[in-house]
Amino acid sequence: MESGHLTTIAQGFQAARGRAGLDKKLVPYSARHTYGTYTMEKSGNAFAVSKSMGHADLKSMEPYQHQELEPLRVAINQRNRRKKFGQVFGQLLENAT
Repeated sequence: MESGHLTTIAQGFQAARGRAGLDKKLVPYSARHTYGTYTMEKSGNAFAVSKSMGHADLKSMEPYQHQELEPLRVAINQRNRRKKFGQVFGQLLENAT
């Protein structure tokens, strides 16, 4: 049996979902998860997102941190390009003197 406030929230959510014409598969938890994932992805600020979601512990943010490797690859490649540019530029300076 659900407690009163959860039933009220679920009923309000279902009514709003129906008015918006959204899929019945969208439930409060999935909307909350989408909010957490999106705000973590866009802000990168786990502390602020955690507070906005009412979490007492940052460990609660783990489900929203869908860590992808692509941003790491991009960052490493950018660093390597700058390093290579610096090496090439340094060689040009050495050759000019």
